[in-house]
Amino acid sequence: EEMGQLQKSNTATQQEIEALQKERATLQQRADALQKGIDSTEQKFIDPAANPEYTRKFKEKEEVASAIALLRGGDEEISLKIKKEIESLEGDIGLLDHHLSQVEVHKKGQVRIEELKAQEKELAAEFEKLEQQIDLSEEFIRTKVDML
Repeated sequence: EEMGQLQKSNTATQQEIEALQKERATLQQRADALQKGIDSTEQKFIDPAANPEYTRKFKEKEEVASAIALLRGGDEEISLKIKKEIESLEGDIGLLDHHLSQVEVHKKGQVRIEELKAQEKELAAEFEKLEQQIDLSEEFIRTKVDML
């Protein structure tokens, strides 16, 4: 009877190990896919905040806005030209802001990858612990059989 219980326990532990191995493989695939996406995003975009062009365009926008304020009562043609230039600069800034948000997504992806790596380590430790338990169970069964 004790032998049967040990065999059932051993079978259940084996099934648990197989399930953990499948989960580990799935997590590894997800981590690899996330890493590929992050690597792809990193290659496409640079951090706009560190981009001197971003800073230059922002300053240009402010200069044009102050020029418009000076010309409020002045020439309409110059005013329209300046407004178009401001719109162009705002478009450039919007594009750079979009790139910045993609960098933030990348950073969040990196954090998630680190979380998945930590989870993988925990699963590996549990897997190793379960393997040790199986080995001990098998050794116990062999000893019991030898005693019979």
